[in-house]
Amino acid sequence: MVEGLKDKLADVQLRVANLVAALGPSFDGAWSWEDCDLAVVTVPSMVASLDADACLRVLLADVGHFTMARKQPGAPSLIVVDEFSAIQGGRRAAIDLLERSRGAGTGVVLAGQSAVSLGDEDERARLLAAASAQIIFRTTMPAELAALAGSERVAEAAWQAEEGDLTGRQTITMRARGRVDQDQVRGARTGEAHIISAGRVARARIIRTAVPEDATTRAVELVAGERPALDAQSAHELPPESAPPPKELPA
Repeated sequence: MVEGLKDKLADVQLRVANLVAALGPSFDGAWSWEDCDLAVVTVPSMVASLDADACLRVLLADVGHFTMARKQPGAPSLIVVDEFSAIQGGRRAAIDLLERSRGAGTGVVLAGQSAVSLGDEDERARLLAAASAQIIFRTTMPAELAALAGSERVAEAAWQAEEGDLTGRQTITMRARGRVDQDQVRGARTGEAHIISAGRVARARIIRTAVPEDATTRAVELVAGERPALDAQSAHELPPESAPPPKELPA
């Protein structure tokens, strides 16, 4: 490979040096995916798009290596990629993860604002074909995603009328109707979704849970690496041990 790139090594060195200079210590650390239960990585793609794109390629390549080589066999894991439209150079790695990671016990969730955010026509076709389920929230362009649910045959009745009065004659016609009503998708409220899987459809509504303020405070302290201190009100004392029952004296 070095022999084949000998005329371009200077360019590669320059790009890598610029990336390392831009990242600084961002990739330094003593942990990896297999060392934690939950990892959240935020990449500011709108601040430095080229550097963010390079970071995503590195991260997704390492996630793929972890999934196929370093993860314990059979151990479940889940990868969630939010704002999938922001991934450009790493899009191929994300598609490979979705298509091949299921056999290794790893689920992949790709989230975007619309079907267009999944990529071009070929990329969308690969992603939608590989996904075992699609969750559709409110969107103004539901046709492509709603079609994944297929159609069902329903009976439609029609009554004949003359001069405003029913004649008593009627017809029943079998027609194909989409399982997902596109107008319902367009007018869905916040949190309402259609879940499509294997031609079946279920409507769901996500209810936001109210998180107690003390739980939020403790979570922030844990993320900051501080041990939450217990004050007098939050500290709980162990209840005193109950006294043993009196022994009965022999008569």
